[in-house]
Amino acid sequence: EYVKESLDSLKRQTHANFEAIVVDDGSVDGSSSIAEQYAKSDNRFTYVRLDQSHGVSHARNVGLRHVHGDIICFMDSDDKFKPQAFEKISRMFKKNNPNVLVFGADIVGVKQPPKWMVRSLSPRDSVTYYGAGNADLMFKEATRQFSWRVAINRRAFEEYRVKYDEDLAVGEDLLFLFELYLKSTKTMLSSDKLYKYRAYRSGSAMDVNLDQSCKEAQDHVLILSKVFDLFSRLRKESMTCELMKALMPWTDKFVLQKVIDLDDAVTRQRLLERLSELYDDFNDNIRLDLRGRTNCPTVGSLPRQYAIRCRELAERC
Repeated sequence: EYVKESLDSLKRQTHANFEAIVVDDGSVDGSSSIAEQYAKSDNRFTYVRLDQSHGVSHARNVGLRHVHGDIICFMDSDDKFKPQAFEKISRMFKKNNPNVLVFGADIVGVKQPPKWMVRSLSPRDSVTYYGAGNADLMFKEATRQFSWRVAINRRAFEEYRVKYDEDLAVGEDLLFLFELYLKSTKTMLSSDKLYKYRAYRSGSAMDVNLDQSCKEAQDHVLILSKVFDLFSRLRKESMTCELMKALMPWTDKFVLQKVIDLDDAVTRQRLLERLSELYDDFNDNIRLDLRGRTNCPTVGSLPRQYAIRCRELAERC
């Protein structure tokens, strides 16, 4: 329904030197003919057709294998870039040379977007973080939602070897961004709203799962397991006491409180037991790397404290 509008937003860019990799994830709604036509009439567009749908993460990974430009951006098929977006992004990269640029977005398609969404798409202006894995960048700034709101230096991206987790149906953006921020040595924020995000569109993940609290809680437990796996894998390079202090309270809000609030006692108990296992395993994975650091002697045991809390709550169900 919105594919033509999305592709037209690229053709209207004031910065005309770009390449667009259009990945068709096995569409059956006529989108393919539209995308093919753009590729035939404009050599800046490359059309990649997948035989069947493998999900958004696979489609993005396929697209990433085709890029040649100096700066990588993403766009969903029903959203738009504003006309001067590429021009402004290119200018900021030439002036500041970041590895990653985080910009803002307007929300369309809904009269009153949720306040959390507005906040999450409104980063501060001209703030630069140096060094990989900055806790404030990852947990205090408006940087965690939606990977289409970042632009990435391609050479840095190839060095980082970040890709989307194809096991996740939701939360793939969060995991992608976390890994990006854990590896980026220079991340810049811009308050410029360069993108138009169509919220609550029919059939979107947010629309389908709205008010389905059990499904949402289960999804978040799975996402947390992936986040813990990521932090465990990169612990020697990136794990700091500050990151641990920020990560644990974030898990409380992101998933633990959602599980505690479930009305279904059986599901609540099962997920609490699963969370206890995840916290215990994470504690075992990272404690040796943090235990010897004099500035945070107790931080390494924080996941264990959360595990104990989950077990106690599960026993009360």
